[in-house]
Amino acid sequence: MTSKEQTDHNEITLLPRAEEPAHILIKKSLPHHHIPTPQFHFVEATSISLNLTNKEPFTVTSIYIPPDTDPTLYTLDLETLFQLDPNPNICGDFNAQHQNWGSPINTKRGKELVRFTQVLGMEILVPPSPTRFGFNSATILDLARIKDFILPFSIISLPELYSDHNPVKLTFQLKFTTLHNSVTTHTDWTKFQNYLKNQIDYRLLKINSNTDIEISVEKFTKNLQNAHRFATRTVKKSTAAYINANIKDLIKTRKKRKSLANIKEPTN
Repeated sequence: MTSKEQTDHNEITLLPRAEEPAHILIKKSLPHHHIPTPQFHFVEATSISLNLTNKEPFTVTSIYIPPDTDPTLYTLDLETLFQLDPNPNICGDFNAQHQNWGSPINTKRGKELVRFTQVLGMEILVPPSPTRFGFNSATILDLARIKDFILPFSIISLPELYSDHNPVKLTFQLKFTTLHNSVTTHTDWTKFQNYLKNQIDYRLLKINSNTDIEISVEKFTKNLQNAHRFATRTVKKSTAAYINANIKDLIKTRKKRKSLANIKEPTN
């Protein structure tokens, strides 16, 4: 699995392979240190701590769970990883299938991973396409688990290696910008509504699984975002203080009366 932590052009590469299932390659320019590996009984993992400038330190772990590992007890080793950092970023081959991330079946290991993740309030990140290809099969086995990581991210499966597993690229936007405070936007809500009327198919959806729900919600969200972009334009924000319309009228009346009072009567 490949993970790219975006700090301009800095990269971290996680390498779970059969002969070296949980190694990490990292550029020397990234301030980091290796976290001593505790004793595991069911998984293989390597962890590092990143200490980026002006960022809170956080842990990245490359993990490999062998397919013959006990499908429930492996979470004991995951608990051990939580002792290294309460908010770890764990990426790798979990060898777990579940319909929550597009698998056709729910394996015992997959169900246990979902349960364990929900109990700890974590989030499972999965690419939109399969990561492992077998004979007449394609599944998502390579995942990432994060907790309280609020920065924007993207995750994709890359068909780039001659292997039954695709590398997975996970990008965290550690540097991102927002609109300058002197700039604001204006949304034409009529345009917004018209866009949705013309672009969305309002026929009843056929929902047969959790995956169908996730796909429908994602599609609906994208339609809303596209409609907002279509109907929104950037405008300069006024630097003047806000004044109520009634008060503005009173100020105008006062100025007018003051100017009339200053007009002198003509002398004969």
